[in-house]
Amino acid sequence: MGAFNFDNMFTREAMAEFYSVAVREKRSLMQDIADGAYVSSDLTMGNEIEGSFVRQSDFQLPQTEDFPNGVFNSVREIVKERGGDLAAELGDFDFEVNTRAKTLTGSVFRDEEKEIATKMAQVEAAAHQRGLTTLLSGLTETARREDLVLAHLVQDEQKNHRYGGINQGVMRSRGGPIDITIANHAHTPAFKNSFDHIMAEALCAALQTHIKLRDPALDFARYMNASLILAAPIIAASASTPFVLGEGPLWADSRISVFEQSIDWRSPEVRSLESTPCNFPNRYYSNIGEFYGETLKIPVLIPDLSFGKNAAGKALISSPSFRLMVGTDWRWVRPVWHQGNDEKRYMTLEFRPMSSGPTVVDMVANAALYLGAVHYLAENSDPATKNPVIPYLAARNNFYVAARDGLDALLFWRGRNMPAREVVRETLDFAKEGHALLGIDSSDSKRYLGIIEVRCCMGTPGDIKTAEYQDYKQRNSDDRWGAMEQIVRASHTALHRGITLTLSGV
Repeated sequence: MGAFNFDNMFTREAMAEFYSVAVREKRSLMQDIADGAYVSSDLTMGNEIEGSFVRQSDFQLPQTEDFPNGVFNSVREIVKERGGDLAAELGDFDFEVNTRAKTLTGSVFRDEEKEIATKMAQVEAAAHQRGLTTLLSGLTETARREDLVLAHLVQDEQKNHRYGGINQGVMRSRGGPIDITIANHAHTPAFKNSFDHIMAEALCAALQTHIKLRDPALDFARYMNASLILAAPIIAASASTPFVLGEGPLWADSRISVFEQSIDWRSPEVRSLESTPCNFPNRYYSNIGEFYGETLKIPVLIPDLSFGKNAAGKALISSPSFRLMVGTDWRWVRPVWHQGNDEKRYMTLEFRPMSSGPTVVDMVANAALYLGAVHYLAENSDPATKNPVIPYLAARNNFYVAARDGLDALLFWRGRNMPAREVVRETLDFAKEGHALLGIDSSDSKRYLGIIEVRCCMGTPGDIKTAEYQDYKQRNSDDRWGAMEQIVRASHTALHRGITLTLSGV
């Protein structure tokens, strides 16, 4: 794999035709939203959980060439035989588990934890039959530079075609290598690597939490803007990826930086463009049309007019070409429309900053914090039109400061710089109020938000990993890769014991 030929797709005529179709579909989508086609009565949530397969023997990433049908396909065929399903991601060593939509009330978080744990156990059992095991980590610590090659692109035919096209589109637009640089806490260059493809993105595993917008025309701006305000304290509280390809500690959540740089299509000459496909959204929004208008400013990366259609050319979802453009608009919060099995249409807001893992209960705690806080803030203010907690530029700056410094960050909040821990504690208050408004069981709220409260005292999962790394190196003659394996081993143990990493005793 790795040799892609999309020359006919990337002609000037094909690009222009695709863009013209996407513009028409965007107009149609906006009209449907205005006409109430996406109105829904219930407020629901769901999650996409990305993870990695690693070898049982040494926790290294598996090699595609060691599996006749590729790593992902080899595991998925067993999962399917047992009545389950597994979604493909960019890397052949990646996978994704999706949860069903659940009404945001009662025991929703406990139910979500049970569903994720059940599905992960099913994937784990299948992986074991292939000599593999599962890991949930925003950046797999044992990954090495040589793992990130196009030969390790997922072998799933449909996704291989799509990701191969995106790779070619990004590299054509960029016109040169992808350089990834991350400064350490002293703000000096501490990590630098160069790629001639987008496979560094395959390292990045996310917890993507969706909340349904009951009426996108009315709800989008409130929930979107509240999400932008909350992104920084939620990243500060959940940061878990201080290491990249054996280097670190770098940022508290280095995945933010790796992701943004790994699929940046911009050439050096146009890096000052306002709209980029992988960054913090550009403003507080007044309506959903503003956001999708910015999507149309992003160059077409993969002009595939067959996307979202069956063999007969019938669309399987509304506005499929514009949907593909939105799929390559990787901003940290974005609205996405869906079509259920009953063909009923609905729209969710996808919150993308949180890293996957390190355990199921850690992820549900992160989602509970976000969902409670965003509901409270959205229902009690509209940051675009009233007095926001913070101005937009402060929200954007806070996001990157929190990703870099975690709970040690200073965040601009209510007119002054405040320690991140204080901001997280206020966010916890928002979440508790939001849970009460939603009718979340008090025991659920206490259990999952209690995990966040413990982190404010004991540190984030990333802090635990850094402490484990430093302790191991001191005891083992500065063995960097041995320390990486120890971090993965500890995270893996906590994951499969069903406990939070903070209280795992590593």
